Amino acid sequence: MKKIFIVLLLLMVPVIAWGGEGGGLVPCSGPDCTLCDLFQLFANIIEYLIVYIVPPIATLFLVYGGIIFFTAGGNPSNVAKGQKILIAVVVGLIIVYGGHLLITAILGVLGAAQSVQWPSITICD
Repeated sequence: MKKIFIVLLLLMVPVIAWGGEGGGLVPCSGPDCTLCDLFQLFANIIEYLIVYIVPPIATLFLVYGGIIFFTAGGNPSNVAKGQKILIAVVVGLIIVYGGHLLITAILGVLGAAQSVQWPSITICD
């Protein structure tokens, strides 16, 4: 299972990183990149993780925890294990999205970003 996940991730890298017109993580191409583009790259990576990676992984863990919880058959250790997984997923989602919301609000108030529209942050224009 781990090998399949790694192969799929490696197959996605060129599509994710393509920086041409209208898409990709890389905001510039060639030698015309600036420091501003580096910060935009970091913002794009965080946005990609929050929008495309975290929800499917959280869903898988919610399903896994629910299956363990509902198939416990009265076994207290499995019930506790399922509850622990479900609580950990919810707390993790609160931390990830709450942290992103806090950073987005701070950048918006300080004027460090050109445009703040959740979940995307535009550093460069």
